[in-house]
Amino acid sequence: MSKLKEQTNSGRWDQWLVFVLFFVLSLLFLRSFVWGGGVLFSSDAAISGADRGVAQVLREVAPRWKSVRLLGAPAMPAGQTSTLLKTLLPPVLWNNIVYILGCFAAAVLTAIGLLRKRLGLASAVLAGLTAFFVGSNLTLLYAGHVLKPFVILYFVCSLLPVARAAAGSLVATLLWGSCVGLMFAQQPDSALFFAFFAGAYLVFNLWKEQGFKWGRWLKVLVPAAVVAFLFASGSLMSGYKQHVKGSAQMQTENKQAKWDYVTQWSFPPEEMIAFVAPGYTGWRSNEPEGPYWGRMGRSPGWEQTKQGFQNFKLENTYIGVIPVVFALFALFSCRRSKNRAEILFWGGSALAALVLSFGKYFPLYSIFYKLPVVNSIRNPNKFLQVFQVCLAILTAYGVDTLFRSSGFSVQSSAHQRSNTQSLKPFFYFLAGILVLFVLWALSLTMNNVEDISRFVAQGWPQEVARTIVPNKIAALWHASLMAAIATAVFAVFSFPSLGKRLSNLSKHWKMVLGAVLVLIVAADAVKLSKHYVKEMPRSYIEANALTDFLKKGLGHQRVALLSQQGIYGIWTSYLLPYNKISTFNFSDMPRMANDYKAFLETGQRNPLNMWRFSAVKYLLGPSQAERQLTGQARKVFAYDLTQGVKAGEFKVVPSATGQHAVFELLNSSPRYAVTAPVDPLPDEQALAAVGQLPRAEIGVAEVLAYRPGKVKLRVSADAPAQLRAAEKWDADWKASVRGKPAKVERIDFICQGVDVPAGMHEVVLWYAPSKLFFYMQCAGYLVLFVSLGKMFIQRKESHAAD
Repeated sequence: MSKLKEQTNSGRWDQWLVFVLFFVLSLLFLRSFVWGGGVLFSSDAAISGADRGVAQVLREVAPRWKSVRLLGAPAMPAGQTSTLLKTLLPPVLWNNIVYILGCFAAAVLTAIGLLRKRLGLASAVLAGLTAFFVGSNLTLLYAGHVLKPFVILYFVCSLLPVARAAAGSLVATLLWGSCVGLMFAQQPDSALFFAFFAGAYLVFNLWKEQGFKWGRWLKVLVPAAVVAFLFASGSLMSGYKQHVKGSAQMQTENKQAKWDYVTQWSFPPEEMIAFVAPGYTGWRSNEPEGPYWGRMGRSPGWEQTKQGFQNFKLENTYIGVIPVVFALFALFSCRRSKNRAEILFWGGSALAALVLSFGKYFPLYSIFYKLPVVNSIRNPNKFLQVFQVCLAILTAYGVDTLFRSSGFSVQSSAHQRSNTQSLKPFFYFLAGILVLFVLWALSLTMNNVEDISRFVAQGWPQEVARTIVPNKIAALWHASLMAAIATAVFAVFSFPSLGKRLSNLSKHWKMVLGAVLVLIVAADAVKLSKHYVKEMPRSYIEANALTDFLKKGLGHQRVALLSQQGIYGIWTSYLLPYNKISTFNFSDMPRMANDYKAFLETGQRNPLNMWRFSAVKYLLGPSQAERQLTGQARKVFAYDLTQGVKAGEFKVVPSATGQHAVFELLNSSPRYAVTAPVDPLPDEQALAAVGQLPRAEIGVAEVLAYRPGKVKLRVSADAPAQLRAAEKWDADWKASVRGKPAKVERIDFICQGVDVPAGMHEVVLWYAPSKLFFYMQCAGYLVLFVSLGKMFIQRKESHAAD
């Protein structure tokens, strides 16, 4: 009993050490953003100001209306962890830590889960590093995909109770289902890919524990699936309505176009070299220090037409030679391992995830593509995130297997000496890989001029080619160095004389060697992070003369941009969202509902009238656009941009002759207007109105109170009229006139209309969808909290009994 308690206490110390190690590493990544006043840069995720408090939290978890895109869109209850954190943390702090917080939590839980499987501390820490502090799972931070680390976090959580669930524990089964459901609550498409592997791991453990006994299996699978559905139902339905049933691209394009759209971001197999050679294919698209030159994201037919993307990639897949070598060693040595079944499962999972990430470059992906829902999910390269986690677990088993071998010891058994002898083939394999990397690096070094010429012949500017080629050479030399370190480590275990020398120096040499490996991989991660943990100039988000002007005169209208290039892209992505200025923006909607697609296609024929139709009051663009806008808009504010004190910072300086301007769009419709009643028209006729001037107003609509999803107005008209709301129509919008229910009609193809009698009335419009999915998710949380409480009680009773 004392031995058991000693092991338990040791495990607790290991867990605390894991926590501290990853906490320190996270601070190293974010040191200037946590206490240095910096703002972490992300290219896709807009950092926006947030109202914090209980009321905002409740609105975020309930069905709600999102007004930030175009004319608004519904949002089902999701319980997204990052969104909930956004309501509780100051905006800049949230932006700075939310992604790394997800990686940190997932790394800690991964390491703790492996410690509980009796793996060593170094093994567990290396697995956490490999899974979440290198590769796509870290570098997507630059792209701002803040939901993805929480999908993976709950995937890791789902692995922890699997063994107990397979043994028949109802509490563990409900916890597993809760974790899988919470994955879908974060981001359904990525969660589906992870769910394949979470489900496979549960079935694998059921088979190990109970054999093929379907009755017992159903006792686990049914309650797990039910509680998972409680969490996931709202998110799945929202995704189905917006990205499957209503997705224009998915519904209106032919089969080839649909395939091209879904598989455009497939991982090219030749780029696997980037797993071990950092920056070999570049750091990311349009990065001066290392532009991505591979073919991920290439538009179909680009080679012939030069239309669309040549490539596009924002993350890096570098994992490192050391983790990859140990993962391969786990598979190499599993025949004699007591964890053979686990190693084979994760090896098979890693292989499956890798080949599925190839997408269109893998012939059998077309079969996988035919599965329900799968053919609506873009980007097969998302499987690389699954692959990385599987590889990390293999890394832990590889390190543990190697460090438990001690065949060089005088007291070693014949079996242990046999194991040591079996290491030599793997050592020679590593030595061969090392020689290959060195020869490859030497070859590129000696032929760099020819390599530069080859890139220039492909159309790359010469100065860019002169950046790409040295990066390739440096990447291969880095891989050679890491391969040399890995080879040296395996040499110690493969040759008794080397092992004895270390053993004579210190009896704790394995602990020291494990710590050295952890430090090397951690240093590698820090080195990689500098290309993706970037600081954003504070002027990207800070209020300035431009935002002050817009807020003063905009009211409840919207802003549109004449260009998305240069400074206007910064306005769209950062400045306007952060300062809560309503923007008519569709640049972040790659997949949209059919009605939005038709609306935009029609409106683009006459953008000015589309903006008038959509209650756009101000246009932002270069001052020289005034000539093209004569008679359509008038300049109301002009400004210049001057260099700030820090590099990259700028100031907005009002100037009557400034290079940039705000134009007021003439004859624009108010967001809420009182017009003459009209009967609903067929879609084709209604769409034609988008390109015409807005209908004339015959009354006044005054906004008394507004928040996204609810508005109270005072409406007055001398004759029966119609309140027109430039907000996207949805069947779940309700209205009342003088406190009595009124019908919200679909008018002008996409807008809302409410008939009002003559006189002055109070009209309320609010979004009121069914709360069924919200209540289901609440039931899921109730099951989760009760299960957690029951688990802690059981553990406390177990410790008391010991």
